[in-house]
Amino acid sequence: MASIGNQIVSSPYVNDVFSGTGSQTAFTLTFAPATTSAIVVHVAGVYQAPSSYTLSGTTLTFNSAPAVGSSNIQVLHLSIGFVAQVPSDGSVTTAKIATDAITTSTIADANVTNAKIVTVANTKITGVITSTQLANTAVTTGTYGGASNVSVITVDQQGRVTSASNVSISIPSGSYVTNTNNSILTNNTSITSNATINSGTGGLSVGPITISANVSVTVANNARYVVL
Repeated sequence: MASIGNQIVSSPYVNDVFSGTGSQTAFTLTFAPATTSAIVVHVAGVYQAPSSYTLSGTTLTFNSAPAVGSSNIQVLHLSIGFVAQVPSDGSVTTAKIATDAITTSTIADANVTNAKIVTVANTKITGVITSTQLANTAVTTGTYGGASNVSVITVDQQGRVTSASNVSISIPSGSYVTNTNNSILTNNTSITSNATINSGTGGLSVGPITISANVSVTVANNARYVVL
């Protein structure tokens, strides 16, 4: 018969044929039907209702074994069904996930751990960070520095105070003469206890200086003591 247009090509249905053994109930099909409605099953020419068998992938299982016969089981595929496949656990790689595809709505609340956070841009931080959200340091709460000591503070590269302590300071025994700008420094003219001027340092007194009995002033090597 003549036709207009493309040549007519027939595509016959896939037909699986098996031979019954009287004991075998499971048979492997060429394709996996989407449902039992996607196939028509006959045994010895008798139609088999879908309730008489089950499907699992490409396996057709009869409720009871078909009778012995040569090519007496026929399974006609009405269509080649497709079943949505669910990826197995751990099979989806990072490359398969589009950039910015995971949004806030797809992440359950309180399910992001500290280990998953490497760097957070400042623009992403909102709200107020309270003391309860800051880890305690080794610094003891208190006041540092004062009239008789100075504070020694250690700061790390992130600007955090990692240690703090007080160091006593020695106030010279001399005093300033009271004037408008405290520009004159006075000293005692009597030395009543032993004194040592260590190497590499120098001392100065304005005399005359009186040294008490049994009191000495020791000037080490490479040191100098001058009395004016």
